[in-house]
Amino acid sequence: GIPFSFTAHAKDIFHHDVDTEHLARRMARAKFVITVSEFNKAYLSGLLASSGKSGRIERVYNGIDLDLFAPQARQPEPGLITAIGRLVEKKGFEYLIDACRLLKQQGRPFRCVIAGDGEQHAALATRISAYGLDSEVILAGAMTQADVIALLNRAALFALPCVVGRDGNRDGLPTVLLEAMALEVPVVSTRVTGIPEIIDHGQTGLLVEERDAAGLAAALAELLQAPALCQQLGARARKKVASQFNTAENVKQLKEYFLAR
Repeated sequence: GIPFSFTAHAKDIFHHDVDTEHLARRMARAKFVITVSEFNKAYLSGLLASSGKSGRIERVYNGIDLDLFAPQARQPEPGLITAIGRLVEKKGFEYLIDACRLLKQQGRPFRCVIAGDGEQHAALATRISAYGLDSEVILAGAMTQADVIALLNRAALFALPCVVGRDGNRDGLPTVLLEAMALEVPVVSTRVTGIPEIIDHGQTGLLVEERDAAGLAAALAELLQAPALCQQLGARARKKVASQFNTAENVKQLKEYFLAR
């Protein structure tokens, strides 16, 4: 008889192993359910409706510490593309490597650092070597938060080409995108789940279709040769994160849900 709530993010609702009937029953029993994007909210509402149940689902965006992720220390290195995340299918790093291959074939100078570790490390390393990209693409391994911030402050661009995995798994609202944007790093990502809620194409970053290495390469090339556009995108991105993804403000919203009677 004790009321409860829960928060739903990504793998816990999208993975093929999720028992959607059980999830719908749990949502119907909960006092409320929090999720991190409008995309997720619509998906969960659809599960409830298809099960003939009703419930309360609220969207509270992930937030970040804007003081910690402040852009004043940025010293971007020309041509430095960065990517950060676990080396798993849903991050789409294989398509970033494919895009880097296209950039090299076009004769564009660049260097790409991918920070993180995971089950795809060996496969990605093999792909890099097979394409002759060992000098251009570096798998840097896992990093501390301080190292991540330092890397982003050096980055000319940030890329996160997320995909919907074969097992249904996908990112809900990647926090690392918010971190890069808060640091005024121009970002390129894909139209997957809640990402278009973070990135307004052409305003706060660039969006391409998932699994489109050529489109990704074109977006990266566009930004590599347009420093003024990069600066504009980065400044607008910081403003959007500050207005919608500030931890201090979003936690207040969550607190109100907990305190409501």
